[in-house]
Parts: sequence; C-alpha cells; structure tokens
Amino acid sequence: MTPFRRPIRIPFCFLALLGATAWGIATATEGEPVPPDPSTTKLVEAFVRQARSTATNRDEQAHKQAFVELTASISEKREAWVKRIGLGLGDADLIAGLPGELRSKARGAGASPEQATTLLQAEASLPLVMLLAAERNPEARVAFEALRSTLRRFEQAAYLEELVAQYRSFARELDTKVGPQSHKEMPEKTFPFPSALALKGQAIDQDAELARLKYIETLRKGINDAARGFFSVQFAERQVAILKENRDLFAKMDAIAAEQLKVGRASQADSLKAQSELAMLETQVLTAERERTNAIAKVNAVLGLPPETPWGTLRPADLADEDQALDELLKLASRNNQALAGTHVEVALMETMVRMAETMVLPRGSQGASLIAPSVGAEAGPTRSEMAAFPIMQKPSAERAGFGANAAYIDELRVRVQQAQRMRDAMESDVAFMVKDAHFMADATARERKTLAESVVPKARQALETYRERYTTAATPFIEYLDSARLYLNSSLSLEKARMQHNRALVDLEGACGRSAARLLPGSREEQKP
Repeated sequence: MTPFRRPIRIPFCFLALLGATAWGIATATEGEPVPPDPSTTKLVEAFVRQARSTATNRDEQAHKQAFVELTASISEKREAWVKRIGLGLGDADLIAGLPGELRSKARGAGASPEQATTLLQAEASLPLVMLLAAERNPEARVAFEALRSTLRRFEQAAYLEELVAQYRSFARELDTKVGPQSHKEMPEKTFPFPSALALKGQAIDQDAELARLKYIETLRKGINDAARGFFSVQFAERQVAILKENRDLFAKMDAIAAEQLKVGRASQADSLKAQSELAMLETQVLTAERERTNAIAKVNAVLGLPPETPWGTLRPADLADEDQALDELLKLASRNNQALAGTHVEVALMETMVRMAETMVLPRGSQGASLIAPSVGAEAGPTRSEMAAFPIMQKPSAERAGFGANAAYIDELRVRVQQAQRMRDAMESDVAFMVKDAHFMADATARERKTLAESVVPKARQALETYRERYTTAATPFIEYLDSARLYLNSSLSLEKARMQHNRALVDLEGACGRSAARLLPGSREEQKP
C-alpha cells in the first residue's frame, strides 16, 4: 500500500464530537440558543480550511475560461499550419530562381504523368526537371502527407481535454468502491489542467515543426537529386557525341592506313591498330548509349515517372560557381540545414516531454496534495494536524518506492534529452564535414575543369592536327598519329567528366547548406529580384 492510498479511519472521539454537536443543535431548537462549542467551531474551521486548500477548481469560471482559451490557441496553431502548407510548403525558397513560365506548367503536371511526359519530350531542360521533382517526387509527397497527418494531433489533444472536461462537469469525484467511502479519485487530480493541455499543444507544435523540416529536407533532396541526375544524363549524352566523333576520326585513320598500305608507306600492323581502336570505340559508344538510358531512368524515378519515359532534346546547362568562403558557408549551414535544425527541435521536444511527464505523473508540488483525496476532512480536528489526511509525499527510495516506476520513467526521459543533445552535437559535426567536403570537391573539380578546358584539350587537338599533317607527308610514324588521337579522345572525355563532377559538387554544397541548386542557375539572380 503506497502512502497515497492508505485507509483513513475516523477516530471514535471525532464521532463523539459530532454526536455532541448534533445534540446541542437539537436542544437549541427547543429552548434558548446555545452558544457554539469552541471545539466544534475549531473543527468546522479546520474542515473548511482543509477543503479550500485541497480544492482543485477554486474559481470554476476561471477554470472554464482557461480551457476555452487554450483550446482556441490549439485551434489557431492548427489553422496557421494548414495555411502554411496550403500551397506547398517550402516551394518559395527551394524553387526561387526557376523560370516563372515553367512553374505553372510543372504544377499542372504534378498530378498528370502524361502531361509531365509531354513536357519532357518537348524539351528536357534542367529547370523543368527540377520543377517536376518539386511537384512529383514520391518521397517528398510522402513527407508532405506525414506533415498533414501530424496536424491532426492538435484536434486530438483538444478533443481529449474536452471529453475530460465534460466528465468533470457531472462527476467531480469517482467512487472507486475500494476502501472507506472517504476515498474517491478526483478527475481534476488525475488529469492536471490546464498546464497539461498547454504542454500538449507545445509538443504537437514541435512535432509539426519536425515534420515540416523533414518535408523541406526531403523536397530539397529530391530537387537536388534531379539536378545531379540531369548532369549525369548530360555527361552521358556528351560522351556519346565525343565517342561518335572520334569513331569517325579513327575510321578516317583506318582508311588512310589502308591507302598507305597499298603504296607501301604503311605496314599491316598500322592498319590492324586502327581497326582495333575502331572496334573498341564501337563498344564504348554502345555502352555510353546504355549509360544515358540508365541515367534518364534514374531521374524519371526521382520525378515519379516510369523508367522508360523518353526525353526530348537535351538543353545543356551549367551552374554558377559563387566561390564563397568556407567560413560563410559553415555559418549558412548552421542556420539553414534542415537536418541540423531538426535535432535542435528534437531536444526541445524531449524537454517538453519531461515537463509533461512531471506534470501528469508526479504528485502536485503543494504540500499535502494527493492523487487520492478523501472527500471529507475525516482526520481534521483541534487535536490533529489540518493536513493529516494529506501527508507530505515521500521521495522514492529502496525502502519506500511509492512513485518508483514513475520516477524511473521520468529519469529515462531525462536521459533521452541528453541523447538528443548528443545527436545534435553529432549532426553539427556531420554538417560541418559535409560542407567542407563539398567545398573541397567544388574547388578541386573547378580547377581540373579549367585546366582541361584551357590547356589540355586545346593542346591535344593542336597536337592531333600536327601529327595528322606529318603522317600524310610520311614525316611521323602511324603509332604517334594514333597516340595523339587517343590523347585527344581521353582529354575530351575527361573535360566532360570534370564538368559533370563540378556541377554535382556545387549541388552537394548547396544541399549541405540546406538549399537547392535552383539559385545557381543562369539568370536566377534576376528571377529572385522583386
């Protein structure tokens, strides 16, 4: 038996005192008024003081008003959330800079795969792909519905408290039929109010914020994945074009070697080498075409379209490299990264859960408050303590663990607060690393791309022309001419690969900072201006 449910026995002296009081009142009606017994007066005063001190609803009107205000506050929060997600939460920030004329088309294709396919077949551009990802990405849609479902918890919290309030309206006390009749469980004590409802609204608001951040993170990831996939398609298409161009070049070299062989200026080995290179290029062309088809299928999956959905003419695109300082990017990521912001909200949510548990599980902080309260001041009297029926709650211990299970539950929540704090610290380190790694990759690929474009490829093309002229005049052997053609082919492919890696590194850098790559499109600065 815990100290909160111990039986309350009415002493015999108290019954005798009540009997004497009743006899005095009865005799007073027949004769002259009898002055009240001082002991009776003290008993009544003690009972009134005790009843007032243990009353949970001292001001019934104020209690109802608090319930109405808190319920209205929860409804306002829900309405505000519904208004925020009405037109697609996060679109304003994540698609800023994309062409305005494409937005209405992409929005119309959000629920129509046929219309999305028609747009892609007309012209496949990076802005269109990113807009279709914002409207059709399956994972983003799932996260959006999860956010919508979270908002229903506001009504659940208010409805639960409304049911409890309705129960209180006609049942102030619940007779448990256990122990003396003075033991009755009071709903006001079982469901602390109004602080519990306020904490419920705060916790649900934090849950909604977590769902919002998860939705924005998923939407941003979908848009950036579509951009990365587009650059893979662009690289595969350029790879096919370069391989076909060099295949024609090697076909001409094979023809030249055959002519030289007829006049005795070339050997059979030269012709065989050219034919070997030509056969290898044929295989590489087929592989590159399959790679392009596979890259398109991967982007189609991000867009929520069938993998075999065909694309039209691809419009080449490049992102603008702002070359921001690393310190600025780290500060930007600490403010905008959705995953990091979510860990901060999770810490606040766990702290709210601890406060809610303390409010609803632990006994009241006032002296003598109990979850099981007698309906009369049975043990109050002039010779007894006014609060004898409500002893001070003892702390849980090995000897007397009245609230041991509840205390352990709250201690677990406090540990989970520390766990959430450690996860936040770990996420801060992860985000900082992602920013630094993406910044390094963007810088490295930019240098490689610049070197290949400004030095390696032009010189390789010049060397190829030189060796071609020298070979036709028999001034250089065929093997050197072949090597120069192979160098030009490899350097051209390396340039396109560096171009793809640079663009994808810029996408990753924007993603680590919590932004989409839409702001790096050419002309995006003009689109973002009011």
